[in-house]
Formats: sequence, structure tokens, C-alpha cells
Amino acid sequence: MKKAIERADVVYIPRFSYPVIPVAKKLGKKVVVHLHGYQPVSYTAVILSSEAEKPMNDFKRTLVLERASKPLPLALVSALVSPLTKLIRIWVKIADRIVCVSHRQEELLLRLAPEYKGKTIVVYNPLPEISNVRIDPSESPTLLYVGGESYVKGFHVLLKTLRSCRKNTGFKLVMTNKYSQRSLKILRYLKRQLNLNVQVLGLVSYEKLAELHSQAWALLFPSIWEEPLPYAVLESLVHGTIPIASRVGGVVELAEDLIIRDYLFTPDDEIEFMDRIERIIAMDRQQIRDLRVTLRENTLSRFNTKKIAKSLIEVFS
Repeated sequence: MKKAIERADVVYIPRFSYPVIPVAKKLGKKVVVHLHGYQPVSYTAVILSSEAEKPMNDFKRTLVLERASKPLPLALVSALVSPLTKLIRIWVKIADRIVCVSHRQEELLLRLAPEYKGKTIVVYNPLPEISNVRIDPSESPTLLYVGGESYVKGFHVLLKTLRSCRKNTGFKLVMTNKYSQRSLKILRYLKRQLNLNVQVLGLVSYEKLAELHSQAWALLFPSIWEEPLPYAVLESLVHGTIPIASRVGGVVELAEDLIIRDYLFTPDDEIEFMDRIERIIAMDRQQIRDLRVTLRENTLSRFNTKKIAKSLIEVFS
């Protein structure tokens, strides 16, 4: 590894390779760290949206997040090793540049690690490359959810919202990604009790996901963490799929488009979430199609791939 570093002009650290930083600096190399989460200040790389009002220490945050998917003993083990994050924080501090992918990520990072001030720069990720995009909304409202049963992706918020639905709601919900038997049992119960039209597809191919986007009226994104620049939302924008999304992380910056702004909601608020859903399903198919076409056009004009690439190149110069 040392020989590879010696041959380099700049050492790029995208994630998980933080121990390389002090080695590279000893060899007099410029180091650029590219953050896609909050690794220097959070063991799980996650900052919860609720921390804007009630900040957590890393031990508690780790315990809460790990406990959501693991037995208590395993969650405790993770929480007990969370102080290792302090090493990452020290290593990143000696880097020359720290690239954040949204202004919200930069803001939260500097709030928790003010010593990074003067080293951070914001460069958005380029849009996903998706060819042959089709916008062909289904005849009746179809909503798409791709977050699986992840706690931080807001699966529990989605369940609360479904429980608040009236019987025989006028939409179909298509769900992709992984779900445990326990989660599937809850979904079957809700389908039966409220006569909901819910279709769980599990993991799907890239081609199938593109097909689902083409037919969808909206993407449901009830995330509860400050995701720097959510890929699922970026992907939906390229498809022209309207995101009904919580105001977290980079979502608010993506919502500079007025079409999106109307469908944002307060994190973990199922009443607002349901309100945004009802606004969408109250429209007709042609209205949805027109909105989607405009959203896609606006997205492609806002996110200039060449400009983003130029900004990244400047970081390395």
C-alpha cells in the first residue's frame, strides 16, 4: 500500500479507508475525503432527523439504531465500540479537503466537528445514468416504496400511515426490497383489515424497478435520518416520479423544484404524510403525467453532469 501511495499525486478516500490518511500525510501527499454519510461523527454514519432538537451522544444513537434491527446484546456491543469513531474524526481532520454531497450534510458535519471548518466543500453527486426513461402512469393511482423494512428509511412511519388509511383507499402500493416474515405478516394483516391494495415484490432487477417507476404516480420516501443526498430520490427525479418525501438531509435541496416542495412532510408525521398522498391520488392520470414530464425536464436542466465533474476535478487540482 505504501508504494501505491508514493506513486500517487493525490490520495482519494471515498469511505472506510480512513487509516490510510495519516500514512499518506506522512508521505507528503494531498488527501481528499469524500463523505457520503457522517462517519467522522457517528459510528453508524447516520444522524437522525430528531437530533435537530434533541442531539444524541454517539453511544445512545448507536444503541437506538442497532436495537431497531438486532437483539439487545448485539446492539450493546456495537454501542460499546462506538468510541472508535473518534479515531476517524482525528484522521479526517488532517485531510486537505473534505467533500460533502449536500449543504445540509456539510452543515451538520460542521456543527458536530467544527474543527473541519475551512476544509469542506459541497459537490453534488451526478444523476444516475438511466436510459430509455418512460413516463406512463397507471390508470389508477400507484405508489412506489423502495426502502424495505429499514428503520432509518421510515418503514415504521409507512406502517403508521397505512394504519390511518380508510378502508378501500383508492391507491395501489407497490413495495420493493427486503422484508422479514414479521414485517410481511403485519402487511398481510393491514391488507386484510383495511382492504388495502399492497403488493410486496421484494428485491427486483434494475429493469423491473425502471418499469415500476414508469407506472408510478409517486415515490414514498418517509426517511427519518439526515441522508445527505438520497439516491432513491435522485433516481425518482430522473424518472420524473414525484417524491412524497420527509424533509430530511439533502431532500430539501432537491426540492428547490416547486413540484417537489408541495409534497414534502415533517419527518415521522403520518398525518402530513397521508395528506400528501391524498393530494396525489386526488389528481387524474393526465395531471400526473404532465407533472412528471415537467419534473424530469427540470431535473435534467438543474443537474449538469459536466459541471459536477468539473467541480470534482478542481478539488483534486
